[in-house]
Amino acid sequence: IESLLVTETKDGQKLWELYADEGKYTDSDKIVLLQNLLGNFYEEGKVKASFKADSGTYNATTKQIILYNNVVLVYEDGTNMSTERLTYSGKDKDIVAEGQIRIEKPDEAVIFGNKAILSSDYKDFHIEGRTETHFYM
Repeated sequence: IESLLVTETKDGQKLWELYADEGKYTDSDKIVLLQNLLGNFYEEGKVKASFKADSGTYNATTKQIILYNNVVLVYEDGTNMSTERLTYSGKDKDIVAEGQIRIEKPDEAVIFGNKAILSSDYKDFHIEGRTETHFYM
């Protein structure tokens, strides 16, 4: 499938949307393999974060999105994260980033780590494992 758009809504509110240049659907396990993705996560009708990735999957049964290869996530306040893999498992579940992670809060700090847990309300995050932080002065 070329030029694919996938969205999830709940009670008339859009939760997320993703666009992919190409998708391949496997009916046996209900998974869409995606290439060159762009998308948005929403909260109360507003974009809270936008993302892009070279590759990803969408599981139609569990509604789980996994992004991998050159993943970038940008929050509405300009905070941005690059990582190797990002897993979104639902509106009320934390987003998990794994691999080489770089989080930048503009004019505040740059944080490096191996795993980040991003809150489901898009307000907080914490880093697990070895981290390195550089503060702007």
